[in-house]
Amino acid sequence: MVKSFFDPAWMDLCVLGVYGRWQGVNWVWAEWLTIYHAIFSIVIPIMLVELVYHEKRNSSWINNKKLVGLVLLLVGVTGFGYLFLTDFYPSVLQYGFFILIIGVLLVLAWKIPNTMGKGEKRPLSSKKFFIIGFFVVLMLFLFFGAGPNIINEPLILMVIGLGLVIGVFLFLKRFNWSVNSLYHKFSLIAGALFFFIFLTPFQELDKNRPDNTRGMFLVGIVALILLLLVRKKLKSN
Repeated sequence: MVKSFFDPAWMDLCVLGVYGRWQGVNWVWAEWLTIYHAIFSIVIPIMLVELVYHEKRNSSWINNKKLVGLVLLLVGVTGFGYLFLTDFYPSVLQYGFFILIIGVLLVLAWKIPNTMGKGEKRPLSSKKFFIIGFFVVLMLFLFFGAGPNIINEPLILMVIGLGLVIGVFLFLKRFNWSVNSLYHKFSLIAGALFFFIFLTPFQELDKNRPDNTRGMFLVGIVALILLLLVRKKLKSN
């Protein structure tokens, strides 16, 4: 479904439709979008739900029948996006190559030991993790946003971007996240999300954007309130 990996005219690409494009693939954009969605569309939503319902985080929430239904729903949504989202259709070879990459990532995820993230160091203060979360996201957006205008070679930018993510991972995995660390996890997440909350009034006031940003400031306020409610719940436990 992710046609923006391949479509040079995708609405969000800007310079990344040219910069880093090779063999019909928007490589810099593909790397950045993979990093973005891995963090903000997968890890953070799952962790927020598990923090709110942390007493049930190790239990299965659905049975096999519901799991099959959700997989079919995913297949249906993906098929709809492929057929009707845009008129651009990547080649079978392009899709096949990225399906192979997905398979490799799945194997790596399966092989990673479950002791990962159970280091020996005691977590830093929650305030420090909040600041770290905020500045890591700020750094990623600045790097992938301004990088194409500073670094002439896309491959160098991609290597540095991957190195940045690996560096953050190696830093965080040193800590023991399994012992009384729910609030520390929340603080890291809250810092990352606060970056977007901070941007909402600027998004609403930006008259140069092609999309309608009316109501973004309200979205930011609601998101902040919800984060504060989660914080209150964790503090009371």
